Amino acid sequence: LPSLNYSAAAMLAQLHGRTGYFPSILRLRPVSGDLTPRFEAAEIINLQAMRERAREKR
Repeated sequence: LPSLNYSAAAMLAQLHGRTGYFPSILRLRPVSGDLTPRFEAAEIINLQAMRERAREKR
């Protein structure tokens, strides 16, 4: 979670409560060798699939 982790966690809880599933999130990484701060997509993380895998281990 980012530096505003409490807000991000609350937003994820709201989305899960309204839709019934967790959304996918996009992990970013900085682009090296650029003067201005730029980011590119590093990976898409499917939070719902991650949750389901974790529940299988209970």
